[in-house]
Amino acid sequence: MKNKLFLALGILLIVSLACSFSGNNNSGLTNDEIIATSVAATRESETEAAPVDPPVDPTVEPDYLLPQSLYYRAESSPEIFQVWRLERDGVTITQITNEIVSVGNYTVNPVNGRVAYIVDNQIFLIDADGTNRMMLIDGGPVDESSNVFIYLERIRTVSWSPDGNILAYGRGGLNFYNFTTGLSELLIPSETIDYGGGSIGPQALYDPSTWSPDGSQIIVSVAWLEGGTLSIYTPSTDTNLVLGYGITCCDYDWSQAGDFIVVGSPVLGLIESGLWRYDAVTGAETILLPTEALDGTYNFAGWPKELPNGDLVFFYHNMPESGDYDPPLTMVHTAADGITGLFQVRPESWENYEALWDDAGVMAILVQPAPGPLSWPRTGAIVLVDTLGNPVLPLVPQGFDLQWGP
Repeated sequence: MKNKLFLALGILLIVSLACSFSGNNNSGLTNDEIIATSVAATRESETEAAPVDPPVDPTVEPDYLLPQSLYYRAESSPEIFQVWRLERDGVTITQITNEIVSVGNYTVNPVNGRVAYIVDNQIFLIDADGTNRMMLIDGGPVDESSNVFIYLERIRTVSWSPDGNILAYGRGGLNFYNFTTGLSELLIPSETIDYGGGSIGPQALYDPSTWSPDGSQIIVSVAWLEGGTLSIYTPSTDTNLVLGYGITCCDYDWSQAGDFIVVGSPVLGLIESGLWRYDAVTGAETILLPTEALDGTYNFAGWPKELPNGDLVFFYHNMPESGDYDPPLTMVHTAADGITGLFQVRPESWENYEALWDDAGVMAILVQPAPGPLSWPRTGAIVLVDTLGNPVLPLVPQGFDLQWGP
Protein backbone atom coordinates (compact mmCIF):
# COMPACT_ATOMS: atom_id res chain seq x y z
CA MET A 1 0.00 0.00 0.00
CA LYS A 2 2.91 2.35 0.73
CA ASN A 3 4.23 1.91 -2.83
CA LYS A 4 0.83 2.80 -4.23
CA LEU A 5 0.66 5.87 -2.04
CA PHE A 6 4.07 7.10 -3.21
CA LEU A 7 3.28 6.56 -6.89
CA ALA A 8 -0.05 8.39 -6.71
CA LEU A 9 1.35 11.24 -4.68
CA GLY A 10 4.11 11.71 -7.27
CA ILE A 11 1.56 13.21 -9.66
CA LEU A 12 -0.34 15.22 -7.07
CA LEU A 13 2.41 16.69 -4.87
CA ILE A 14 2.52 19.85 -7.02
CA VAL A 15 -0.93 20.87 -5.85
CA SER A 16 -0.21 20.22 -2.19
CA LEU A 17 3.13 22.00 -1.66
CA ALA A 18 1.46 25.37 -1.13
CA CYS A 19 -1.41 24.00 0.92
CA SER A 20 -1.73 24.66 4.63
CA PHE A 21 -3.18 22.00 6.86
CA SER A 22 -6.66 23.43 6.38
CA GLY A 23 -6.59 22.50 2.68
CA ASN A 24 -7.20 26.04 1.41
CA ASN A 25 -5.53 27.49 -1.72
CA ASN A 26 -5.31 31.01 -3.08
CA SER A 27 -5.16 30.19 -6.77
CA GLY A 28 -8.83 30.89 -7.50
CA LEU A 29 -9.09 27.43 -9.08
CA THR A 30 -10.97 24.42 -7.84
CA ASN A 31 -9.06 21.36 -6.67
CA ASP A 32 -10.08 19.48 -9.84
CA GLU A 33 -8.80 22.36 -12.04
CA ILE A 34 -5.51 22.50 -10.17
CA ILE A 35 -5.03 18.76 -10.50
CA ALA A 36 -5.90 18.78 -14.21
CA THR A 37 -3.51 21.70 -14.89
CA SER A 38 -0.69 20.09 -12.91
CA VAL A 39 -1.04 16.74 -14.63
CA ALA A 40 -1.14 18.42 -18.05
CA ALA A 41 1.98 20.44 -17.26
CA THR A 42 3.78 17.32 -16.11
CA ARG A 43 2.93 15.48 -19.29
CA GLU A 44 4.09 18.38 -21.51
CA SER A 45 7.46 18.40 -19.81
CA GLU A 46 8.10 14.72 -20.47
CA THR A 47 10.17 13.49 -23.38
CA GLU A 48 8.34 12.18 -26.44
CA ALA A 49 6.52 8.97 -25.62
CA ALA A 50 6.78 5.76 -27.58
CA PRO A 51 4.36 5.67 -30.51
CA VAL A 52 2.48 2.70 -29.05
CA ASP A 53 1.64 2.30 -25.37
CA PRO A 54 2.66 -1.01 -23.83
CA PRO A 55 -0.21 -3.47 -23.38
CA VAL A 56 -2.07 -3.38 -20.06
CA ASP A 57 -1.85 -6.55 -18.01
CA PRO A 58 -5.41 -7.14 -16.69
CA THR A 59 -4.03 -9.22 -13.81
CA VAL A 60 -2.10 -6.25 -12.37
CA GLU A 61 -4.06 -4.00 -10.04
CA PRO A 62 -3.82 -0.28 -10.97
CA ASP A 63 -2.04 2.08 -8.60
CA TYR A 64 -4.49 4.13 -6.56
CA LEU A 65 -4.18 7.02 -4.16
CA LEU A 66 -6.72 5.61 -1.68
CA PRO A 67 -6.88 2.03 -0.38
CA GLN A 68 -10.68 2.07 -0.69
CA SER A 69 -13.36 4.37 -2.02
CA LEU A 70 -14.29 7.17 0.38
CA TYR A 71 -17.90 8.04 1.16
CA TYR A 72 -18.99 11.27 2.82
CA ARG A 73 -21.87 13.70 3.14
CA ALA A 74 -21.78 17.12 1.48
CA GLU A 75 -24.15 19.76 0.19
CA SER A 76 -25.86 19.24 -3.15
CA SER A 77 -27.58 22.62 -2.69
CA PRO A 78 -27.54 25.04 0.25
CA GLU A 79 -28.24 23.14 3.49
CA ILE A 80 -29.27 19.97 1.63
CA PHE A 81 -26.77 17.19 2.32
CA GLN A 82 -26.41 14.05 0.21
CA VAL A 83 -24.09 11.02 0.20
CA TRP A 84 -21.13 11.25 -2.21
CA ARG A 85 -18.25 8.92 -3.09
CA LEU A 86 -14.64 9.76 -3.89
CA GLU A 87 -13.13 7.00 -5.99
CA ARG A 88 -9.77 5.42 -5.20
CA ASP A 89 -8.02 7.64 -7.74
CA GLY A 90 -8.61 10.55 -5.32
CA VAL A 91 -10.18 12.64 -8.11
CA THR A 92 -13.43 11.13 -9.41
CA ILE A 93 -16.51 12.12 -7.39
CA THR A 94 -19.97 10.56 -7.69
CA GLN A 95 -23.17 11.77 -6.04
CA ILE A 96 -24.97 8.70 -4.70
CA THR A 97 -28.22 10.04 -3.23
CA ASN A 98 -30.50 12.73 -4.62
CA GLU A 99 -33.18 13.43 -2.01
CA ILE A 100 -35.24 16.62 -1.75
CA VAL A 101 -34.25 16.89 1.92
CA SER A 102 -30.97 16.19 3.70
CA VAL A 103 -29.81 12.64 4.16
CA GLY A 104 -29.20 11.74 7.80
CA ASN A 105 -26.98 9.00 9.14
CA TYR A 106 -25.85 6.44 6.54
CA THR A 107 -23.77 3.27 6.23
CA VAL A 108 -21.95 1.53 3.37
CA ASN A 109 -22.19 -2.17 2.61
CA PRO A 110 -18.52 -3.25 2.73
CA VAL A 111 -19.12 -6.01 0.19
CA ASN A 112 -20.83 -4.19 -2.70
CA GLY A 113 -20.90 -0.48 -1.81
CA ARG A 114 -24.66 -0.33 -1.44
CA VAL A 115 -25.76 2.49 0.85
CA ALA A 116 -28.41 2.46 3.58
CA TYR A 117 -29.43 5.92 4.73
CA ILE A 118 -32.04 7.75 6.79
CA VAL A 119 -34.48 10.27 5.33
CA ASP A 120 -37.70 11.45 7.04
CA ASN A 121 -37.53 8.64 9.60
CA GLN A 122 -37.25 5.98 6.92
CA ILE A 123 -34.33 3.79 5.91
CA PHE A 124 -33.66 3.63 2.17
CA LEU A 125 -31.30 1.41 0.22
CA ILE A 126 -29.53 2.49 -2.96
CA ASP A 127 -26.96 0.76 -5.16
CA ALA A 128 -23.40 2.02 -5.38
CA ASP A 129 -24.13 3.70 -8.72
CA GLY A 130 -27.10 5.62 -7.29
CA THR A 131 -29.80 3.40 -8.82
CA ASN A 132 -32.45 1.02 -7.45
CA ARG A 133 -33.55 3.23 -4.55
CA MET A 134 -35.98 1.42 -2.27
CA MET A 135 -37.41 1.87 1.21
CA LEU A 136 -36.44 -0.82 3.72
CA ILE A 137 -37.78 0.44 7.07
CA ASP A 138 -40.57 2.95 7.77
CA GLY A 139 -40.17 4.42 11.24
CA GLY A 140 -43.47 6.30 11.16
CA PRO A 141 -44.31 9.99 10.89
CA VAL A 142 -41.96 12.67 12.11
CA ASP A 143 -43.22 14.55 15.19
CA GLU A 144 -40.50 16.71 16.73
CA SER A 145 -42.93 17.92 19.41
CA SER A 146 -43.29 14.42 20.86
CA ASN A 147 -40.78 13.05 23.38
CA VAL A 148 -41.99 9.57 22.50
CA PHE A 149 -40.98 10.14 18.89
CA ILE A 150 -37.64 11.73 19.81
CA TYR A 151 -36.53 8.96 22.17
CA LEU A 152 -38.33 5.83 20.94
CA GLU A 153 -39.66 6.24 17.39
CA ARG A 154 -36.93 8.21 15.62
CA ILE A 155 -34.50 6.15 13.51
CA ARG A 156 -31.18 7.41 14.79
CA THR A 157 -28.23 5.49 13.30
CA VAL A 158 -27.50 2.64 10.85
CA SER A 159 -24.49 0.31 10.59
CA TRP A 160 -23.82 -2.53 8.12
CA SER A 161 -22.10 -5.73 9.25
CA PRO A 162 -18.79 -6.69 7.57
CA ASP A 163 -20.44 -9.51 5.60
CA GLY A 164 -23.23 -7.21 4.42
CA ASN A 165 -25.94 -9.51 5.78
CA ILE A 166 -27.08 -7.54 8.85
CA LEU A 167 -28.15 -3.91 8.98
CA ALA A 168 -28.10 -2.66 12.56
CA TYR A 169 -30.22 0.41 13.24
CA GLY A 170 -31.36 2.41 16.22
CA ARG A 171 -35.10 2.90 16.75
CA GLY A 172 -36.33 2.44 20.28
CA GLY A 173 -33.10 0.56 20.92
CA LEU A 174 -30.72 -1.69 18.99
CA ASN A 175 -32.35 -3.46 16.04
CA PHE A 176 -30.99 -5.95 13.49
CA TYR A 177 -32.46 -6.36 10.02
CA ASN A 178 -31.43 -9.70 8.53
CA PHE A 179 -31.24 -9.67 4.72
CA THR A 180 -31.34 -13.48 4.57
CA THR A 181 -34.63 -13.82 6.44
CA GLY A 182 -36.06 -10.38 5.69
CA LEU A 183 -36.90 -10.00 9.38
CA SER A 184 -36.17 -7.15 11.80
CA GLU A 185 -35.68 -7.71 15.53
CA LEU A 186 -35.39 -5.35 18.51
CA LEU A 187 -32.51 -6.75 20.58
CA ILE A 188 -31.86 -4.10 23.26
CA PRO A 189 -34.86 -1.88 24.03
CA SER A 190 -34.07 1.69 25.03
CA GLU A 191 -34.95 2.65 28.58
CA THR A 192 -36.96 5.78 29.36
CA ILE A 193 -38.38 7.61 32.36
CA ASP A 194 -42.14 8.21 32.39
CA TYR A 195 -42.92 11.71 33.66
CA GLY A 196 -46.65 11.27 33.15
CA GLY A 197 -49.02 13.02 30.81
CA GLY A 198 -47.41 11.37 27.80
CA SER A 199 -43.99 12.87 28.55
CA ILE A 200 -40.91 10.69 28.82
CA GLY A 201 -37.17 11.22 29.19
CA PRO A 202 -34.12 9.15 28.28
CA GLN A 203 -32.61 6.75 30.78
CA ALA A 204 -30.52 4.70 28.35
CA LEU A 205 -30.88 4.95 24.57
CA TYR A 206 -29.08 2.27 22.54
CA ASP A 207 -27.83 2.93 19.00
CA PRO A 208 -25.47 0.84 16.84
CA SER A 209 -22.00 2.06 15.98
CA THR A 210 -18.94 0.14 14.72
CA TRP A 211 -18.79 -3.61 14.08
CA SER A 212 -15.77 -5.68 15.07
CA PRO A 213 -13.52 -6.75 12.17
CA ASP A 214 -15.02 -10.26 12.09
CA GLY A 215 -18.60 -9.09 12.65
CA SER A 216 -19.03 -11.07 15.87
CA GLN A 217 -19.59 -7.96 18.03
CA ILE A 218 -20.77 -4.39 17.63
CA ILE A 219 -20.06 -1.23 19.63
CA VAL A 220 -23.27 0.37 20.89
CA SER A 221 -23.63 4.03 21.80
CA VAL A 222 -25.47 4.43 25.11
CA ALA A 223 -27.02 7.88 25.68
CA TRP A 224 -28.18 8.99 29.10
CA LEU A 225 -30.10 12.11 30.13
CA GLU A 226 -26.67 13.74 30.56
CA GLY A 227 -23.68 12.16 28.86
CA GLY A 228 -23.39 8.51 27.94
CA THR A 229 -21.04 5.60 27.45
CA LEU A 230 -20.31 2.69 25.12
CA SER A 231 -21.19 -0.98 25.28
CA ILE A 232 -20.23 -4.05 23.27
CA TYR A 233 -23.06 -6.30 22.10
CA THR A 234 -22.41 -9.94 21.17
CA PRO A 235 -25.23 -11.34 19.02
CA SER A 236 -24.25 -15.01 19.48
CA THR A 237 -24.80 -14.79 23.25
CA ASP A 238 -27.26 -11.87 23.30
CA THR A 239 -25.10 -10.07 25.88
CA ASN A 240 -24.43 -6.35 26.18
CA LEU A 241 -21.25 -5.37 28.01
CA VAL A 242 -21.33 -1.79 29.29
CA LEU A 243 -17.90 -0.12 29.37
CA GLY A 244 -16.41 2.30 31.87
CA TYR A 245 -17.57 3.69 35.17
CA GLY A 246 -18.51 7.14 33.95
CA ILE A 247 -18.95 8.91 30.64
CA THR A 248 -16.99 7.02 27.97
CA CYS A 249 -16.35 9.20 24.97
CA CYS A 250 -15.56 10.16 22.19
CA ASP A 251 -13.39 8.59 19.44
CA TYR A 252 -12.91 4.84 19.30
CA ASP A 253 -11.81 1.96 17.10
CA TRP A 254 -11.40 -1.79 17.22
CA SER A 255 -8.00 -3.41 17.55
CA GLN A 256 -6.67 -5.28 14.54
CA ALA A 257 -7.66 -8.63 16.07
CA GLY A 258 -10.95 -7.37 17.51
CA ASP A 259 -10.01 -8.35 21.06
CA PHE A 260 -10.26 -4.82 22.48
CA ILE A 261 -11.27 -1.29 21.59
CA VAL A 262 -9.21 1.83 22.16
CA VAL A 263 -11.04 5.02 23.14
CA GLY A 264 -9.72 8.58 22.99
CA SER A 265 -11.21 11.78 24.36
CA PRO A 266 -9.80 15.09 23.10
CA VAL A 267 -12.13 17.28 25.17
CA LEU A 268 -12.35 18.09 28.86
CA GLY A 269 -15.34 19.43 30.74
CA LEU A 270 -18.43 17.33 31.36
CA ILE A 271 -16.35 14.37 30.20
CA GLU A 272 -12.75 13.39 30.93
CA SER A 273 -9.97 13.61 28.38
CA GLY A 274 -7.37 10.90 27.80
CA LEU A 275 -6.88 7.47 26.24
CA TRP A 276 -8.22 4.06 27.33
CA ARG A 277 -8.35 0.43 26.26
CA TYR A 278 -11.31 -1.90 26.96
CA ASP A 279 -11.24 -5.69 26.73
CA ALA A 280 -13.97 -6.84 24.34
CA VAL A 281 -14.80 -9.94 26.41
CA THR A 282 -14.52 -8.78 30.02
CA GLY A 283 -14.88 -5.01 29.63
CA ALA A 284 -11.75 -4.52 31.77
CA GLU A 285 -10.50 -0.96 31.51
CA THR A 286 -6.83 -0.01 31.07
CA ILE A 287 -5.95 3.67 31.39
CA LEU A 288 -3.29 4.48 28.81
CA LEU A 289 -3.22 8.27 29.17
CA PRO A 290 -5.02 9.59 32.26
CA THR A 291 -6.78 12.93 32.15
CA GLU A 292 -4.23 14.32 34.61
CA ALA A 293 -0.67 13.06 34.27
CA LEU A 294 1.67 12.50 37.21
CA ASP A 295 3.36 15.85 36.56
CA GLY A 296 0.06 17.69 36.84
CA THR A 297 -0.41 18.30 33.11
CA TYR A 298 -3.47 17.23 31.14
CA ASN A 299 -3.71 14.75 28.26
CA PHE A 300 -6.00 15.03 25.24
CA ALA A 301 -6.20 12.18 22.69
CA GLY A 302 -8.42 11.68 19.66
CA TRP A 303 -8.92 9.24 16.80
CA PRO A 304 -6.75 6.35 18.03
CA LYS A 305 -5.73 3.50 15.73
CA GLU A 306 -3.87 0.27 16.51
CA LEU A 307 -1.20 -0.59 13.94
CA PRO A 308 -0.60 -4.16 12.69
CA ASN A 309 2.45 -4.43 15.00
CA GLY A 310 0.43 -3.37 18.07
CA ASP A 311 1.70 0.21 18.26
CA LEU A 312 -0.75 3.12 18.32
CA VAL A 313 -1.18 6.25 16.25
CA PHE A 314 -3.54 9.01 17.37
CA PHE A 315 -3.90 12.78 17.65
CA TYR A 316 -2.59 14.25 20.89
CA HIS A 317 -2.05 17.36 22.97
CA ASN A 318 -0.66 17.87 26.47
CA MET A 319 -1.18 21.13 28.35
CA PRO A 320 -0.41 22.41 31.84
CA GLU A 321 -3.93 23.59 32.73
CA SER A 322 -7.34 22.00 33.15
CA GLY A 323 -10.70 23.47 32.24
CA ASP A 324 -13.15 23.26 29.35
CA TYR A 325 -10.73 22.78 26.48
CA ASP A 326 -10.90 21.46 22.94
CA PRO A 327 -7.26 21.99 21.86
CA PRO A 328 -5.64 21.46 18.45
CA LEU A 329 -3.96 18.06 18.25
CA THR A 330 -0.80 16.68 16.62
CA MET A 331 -0.33 13.24 15.06
CA VAL A 332 1.74 10.97 17.30
CA HIS A 333 3.03 7.37 17.38
CA THR A 334 3.52 5.32 20.56
CA ALA A 335 4.00 1.77 21.73
CA ALA A 336 0.91 -0.24 22.66
CA ASP A 337 0.73 1.35 26.11
CA GLY A 338 0.01 4.79 24.64
CA ILE A 339 3.04 6.52 26.18
CA THR A 340 6.30 4.60 25.58
CA GLY A 341 8.31 6.10 22.75
CA LEU A 342 5.76 8.81 22.11
CA PHE A 343 6.92 10.98 19.24
CA GLN A 344 5.27 13.53 17.02
CA VAL A 345 4.84 12.20 13.48
CA ARG A 346 3.98 15.49 11.75
CA PRO A 347 4.51 19.18 12.59
CA GLU A 348 0.93 20.38 12.01
CA SER A 349 -1.70 20.98 14.66
CA TRP A 350 -5.21 19.88 13.71
CA GLU A 351 -8.63 20.90 14.86
CA ASN A 352 -10.49 18.23 16.82
CA TYR A 353 -12.94 17.56 14.05
CA GLU A 354 -13.07 14.21 12.27
CA ALA A 355 -10.50 11.62 11.20
CA LEU A 356 -10.69 8.28 9.41
CA TRP A 357 -7.64 5.99 9.40
CA ASP A 358 -6.90 3.36 6.78
CA ASP A 359 -6.49 -0.22 8.04
CA ALA A 360 -2.70 -0.02 8.03
CA GLY A 361 -2.61 3.25 9.99
CA VAL A 362 -0.47 4.87 7.28
CA MET A 363 -2.91 7.58 6.21
CA ALA A 364 -5.72 9.52 7.85
CA ILE A 365 -8.51 11.34 6.05
CA LEU A 366 -9.35 14.51 7.98
CA VAL A 367 -12.19 17.00 7.92
CA GLN A 368 -10.92 20.50 8.66
CA PRO A 369 -13.19 23.51 9.28
CA ALA A 370 -13.04 26.78 7.42
CA PRO A 371 -12.06 29.79 9.58
CA GLY A 372 -14.92 31.21 11.63
CA PRO A 373 -17.48 29.91 14.13
CA LEU A 374 -18.36 26.23 14.01
CA SER A 375 -21.83 25.15 13.01
CA TRP A 376 -23.71 21.88 12.61
CA PRO A 377 -23.15 19.79 10.65
CA ARG A 378 -19.41 20.21 11.12
CA THR A 379 -18.43 20.25 7.49
CA GLY A 380 -15.03 21.30 6.16
CA ALA A 381 -12.26 20.55 3.69
CA ILE A 382 -11.42 16.86 3.36
CA VAL A 383 -7.66 16.26 3.21
CA LEU A 384 -5.29 13.30 3.19
CA VAL A 385 -2.52 13.21 5.79
CA ASP A 386 -0.04 10.34 5.98
CA THR A 387 2.54 9.20 8.52
CA LEU A 388 5.31 9.20 5.90
CA GLY A 389 5.91 12.96 5.90
CA ASN A 390 4.36 13.71 2.52
CA PRO A 391 2.67 17.11 2.09
CA VAL A 392 -0.98 17.37 3.06
CA LEU A 393 -3.15 16.58 0.04
CA PRO A 394 -6.56 18.26 -0.45
CA LEU A 395 -9.22 15.86 -1.70
CA VAL A 396 -12.67 17.48 -1.49
CA PRO A 397 -13.53 21.15 -0.79
CA GLN A 398 -16.19 20.37 1.81
CA GLY A 399 -17.82 17.39 3.48
CA PHE A 400 -18.09 15.38 6.68
CA ASP A 401 -19.21 11.98 8.03
CA LEU A 402 -16.39 9.93 6.46
CA GLN A 403 -16.69 6.22 5.75
CA TRP A 404 -14.68 3.74 3.72
CA GLY A 405 -16.40 1.76 0.99
CA PRO A 406 -15.24 -1.30 -0.94
